[in-house]
Amino acid sequence: MGTVFTIWGVFLLLRFPHDDLYALPVLETVYYAAGAWLEVPRVSGARRAPLTLRIRARAAALSAGSERSRPT
Repeated sequence: MGTVFTIWGVFLLLRFPHDDLYALPVLETVYYAAGAWLEVPRVSGARRAPLTLRIRARAAALSAGSERSRPT
């Protein structure tokens, strides 16, 4: 929600005296909402782990891989 408020606040401050005051914030909000919706994978019928558990599992896998010796 903070991102949407930032988008609207910045564009309202920059475009205040102009007639197309609402055009860019609306367009940017649509882009933001579409990006957020497309970012979430859609799995039908399957239960998924909460986001924090998936992030922690991915972070653990990445940190475990970083402890391997690498050729120099």
